[in-house]
Amino acid sequence: MSSNALAVGLRSPRAIADLPETDVEILDTLEKMRTWREKAFKDGLEVGFVPTMGALHNGHLSLGQLRHQTV
Repeated sequence: MSSNALAVGLRSPRAIADLPETDVEILDTLEKMRTWREKAFKDGLEVGFVPTMGALHNGHLSLGQLRHQTV
């Protein structure tokens, strides 16, 4: 990922209680996601979306890596 990349997760409040400590910002409402995305765009960052079913794995990470290889 580039130095401008940020990791963010969007999870339900119930699922958040089960997560281990992390530096990844968890966005638990659509409003928070939209606010975060708007700020990222204003800061000149690119925003990508990789949908998951709750378990981020190497296949998901490779999508971000592939995107940066093709730019």
